[in-house]
Amino acid sequence: MRDPATEDDLTRDVPIRVDGQDVPGLRLDGDPDVLGLAADLGERILTAVLPREHVPFLRLAFATRPDRARR
Repeated sequence: MRDPATEDDLTRDVPIRVDGQDVPGLRLDGDPDVLGLAADLGERILTAVLPREHVPFLRLAFATRPDRARR
């Protein structure tokens, strides 16, 4: 069992690209196996947990799905 995340594992004001714009987000970076991201999008919160081994191969950008944009 791993120790719970601490404030030291959290980085604030990390730019996260959403719909072509950078928004301020959070990075949770204390686990050796995964990387956590979060961004407050107003009425919604974006969260993502990524396997750390895949991160070097990813372009971390997010987009609103057209069928969900009007809800």
